[in-house]
Parts: sequence; structure tokens; C-alpha cells
Amino acid sequence: MKQARPLSESTLQLALFLVRITPRGLGYRLAELAGRLYGLLQHDYRAIIESNLEAVLGRDDPRRLRATAVRAFATAARAYYELLYMPLISPKRIIPLGHYNEPGWTIFQQAHRAGR
Repeated sequence: MKQARPLSESTLQLALFLVRITPRGLGYRLAELAGRLYGLLQHDYRAIIESNLEAVLGRDDPRRLRATAVRAFATAARAYYELLYMPLISPKRIIPLGHYNEPGWTIFQQAHRAGR
């Protein structure tokens, strides 16, 4: 099975630079386009995704498998774009976006405070 190679430091620095100078909406579109192109051109990696998708989608429609795999690459590229964009967002804008409302955790905290 083919192993993915990690990005070089210079490639990562270039990606960070491009994220900084590209408007966010355009950045998302470019990331998705790059992911789709990668998914179409990297047959070995796409075959791995298609094989995994067969368990869910079946083998009846190979075009659907391919399209879904290519969308997975586009989604992953968008997620990488968001990861690279995160340092550009101030903590004051990020913190209010996170809401952690897990009843099990609240119950655990109450029990812990009560010594249980």
C-alpha cells in the first residue's frame, strides 16, 4: 500500500503564505479545487478511499464511488485550509465559537465536587 509523504517545511511555509494573502472565500474555493484535482490525479490514493467507501456505498455504481472519493479529498483540503487559517484568527473571535455542553461532564464535575 502506498504511504503518503509528509509535506516539506518549504511547502508548508508556502501554504501558510498563500493563506495569509488570499481572501478567505477564495481560499476555500481554491483549497476545494486543489483537493478535487489531487483526488482525480492520485489514482493510488483515490483507490484506497474508494475501497473504503465500497463497504458503505457498494460496488454497483463506480462513478458514484469515484465522485464521493474525490469529494472526500476536497473536504480534506478545506479542513487543511481551515487549520492553516486558524493562526490568523484572534482568540477573542475563536473562544465564543466553542460551546461545550456535555451533560455527562457536568454530572461528573458535580459528583467530583461532592467527593464521589
